[in-house]
Amino acid sequence: MVVLNGTLVNAASGKKKPVSFTVDNTGCFTSTDENIAYPSNKIIVSPRIKDSIRYLTLPNGLHFETLDNNQIDQISNVFGFRKLGDKSKTKTIISLLLLALVLLLTWLFFKFGVTESTKKVAQMVPTEILIKQGKEAYGNINDVHFTDSQLDSKRIESLQSQFKTLLPTIASGFKYELHIKKSKSLGANAFAFPSGDIVITDDLIKLAKDDHEIQAVLLHEIGHVEHRHAIRSLVQSSTLLLIAITVSGDLASLSTLLVGLPAILLNSNYSRKMESEADLYAINELKKREIEPKLLFNILTRIAENEAAKKESTGDTIESNKDEKKQGYFNSHPHLQDRIKVLY
Repeated sequence: MVVLNGTLVNAASGKKKPVSFTVDNTGCFTSTDENIAYPSNKIIVSPRIKDSIRYLTLPNGLHFETLDNNQIDQISNVFGFRKLGDKSKTKTIISLLLLALVLLLTWLFFKFGVTESTKKVAQMVPTEILIKQGKEAYGNINDVHFTDSQLDSKRIESLQSQFKTLLPTIASGFKYELHIKKSKSLGANAFAFPSGDIVITDDLIKLAKDDHEIQAVLLHEIGHVEHRHAIRSLVQSSTLLLIAITVSGDLASLSTLLVGLPAILLNSNYSRKMESEADLYAINELKKREIEPKLLFNILTRIAENEAAKKESTGDTIESNKDEKKQGYFNSHPHLQDRIKVLY
């Protein structure tokens, strides 16, 4: 029996927890602490690069990080791991592209500073990668936080039709799709995934006084996609890691950036500049459609008032609001008052 010590990462929430796996004489990985068990042929392992961290991709959106390289090699020799097949070629190409971006970021970092550097790098990321990783992130978050909408089917159909009229007239390559969902944990909320998948919850739709307010929110989310804000936030928050990867040559660490995408989306805390860019995108599009731009801030203000009322009624404190189960719209879309002052 082999024992592996390391960290278990939940791709949906980004949470990390120290765990141990025992591997029996059949090659089955078992963690009694987490009550999970997986055969080795269901696990993908990253290649060994000296004594750097190994990344094991487990079923159900879990990842295991460990420094027990010798034990991993021993298990691989005896039982083997899941074969990547043709997907390995795709991942190799992605790794090479990301490596090129790392080198570019290092140069831009010293020439232009963090903000402009990450913006330039985000624009260099191939749309195909954003679509692939965005859809995977949506799948992970959907399994944890969302259930089917409880709205009437005709209402859903109407909103889907309206959404199609909001899409950019000049194709940007993103795969736009609207998901109307119910979420007990996230309440009145909307999210934009880098693939073009956009989620809006039943609670937010019910708060809107008319469909123009809903369209304003959706245009704001489309603005986040068009400006690549998710990947910009991810790159900006990982600048030091990116530079470290360049120095160390630890290509396996690149995967940790994309593993963190769901957590970035749930707790994005977009900068004022990013929120302003999304606001301006929405306002310009609303004006083109002869819709009053202030409707965007009417619905955002109503969401803020609704959140404040809920916190007051439940007696939530500032500290308790940090709980991931009590996420609000303005956890991921902050700076409302500042944005109103700038745009009015």
